[in-house]
Amino acid sequence: MNCQSAAAKKEPEIDGDQTNRDSPSQQQQPLSKYIVVSFADATLVLSVGDTVEEVGQKLVFLTNAPTLACTALRDGSCCQIHPIGVRHIQTGQAMEWHVPGLNKIECASANEMQVVIALAGGEVIYFELDRLNDKLTEGPKRRMKADVCCLDVGVVETGRARSLFCAVGCRDSTVLIISLEPGPDKILKSLGLTEPSSPVPTASNCSRSPTGATSY
Repeated sequence: MNCQSAAAKKEPEIDGDQTNRDSPSQQQQPLSKYIVVSFADATLVLSVGDTVEEVGQKLVFLTNAPTLACTALRDGSCCQIHPIGVRHIQTGQAMEWHVPGLNKIECASANEMQVVIALAGGEVIYFELDRLNDKLTEGPKRRMKADVCCLDVGVVETGRARSLFCAVGCRDSTVLIISLEPGPDKILKSLGLTEPSSPVPTASNCSRSPTGATSY
């Protein structure tokens, strides 16, 4: 199969990159429409097409900070998580949840309905898209026994309203599975704990290519 380059753009060293679809449904939109490129102190949003165009400010992204995670939400809006906040972008306007005090977000994970972030110090905060008003709403919090170095919230399966699980990797080399099932006795409750023989991988030991791009 022959491959052809449609467009190219040279950029400085990349800290991480993600692709973003207009719609979370892969059946409706099989190809990603945007590429979100995160640098140490900036974010670049590129439209994908016959040409490559920078559209970050046009889409109301925060471009003067790195992006920790980014996702298209089920209602057609977009969520960008950066070190000091969670940015919910709807129809050209952004609503921002700011980290309290001088704390910062260390890592984050998101799907089309849910966002989970971890602050420095090990506090995990849950957000969910409210299906009644299409607002990204802050939910319960939980403090882990150690700093969190990675998160992974599951995908929302067809016909379901949310993912029911999130994996949390901590710097004490433990991996915790927590529940995202609604209910005061269920949300963020521990479902399992593993203690791997080797340390949990973090961004500091991910591989880098000779061009500077980060491989996770």
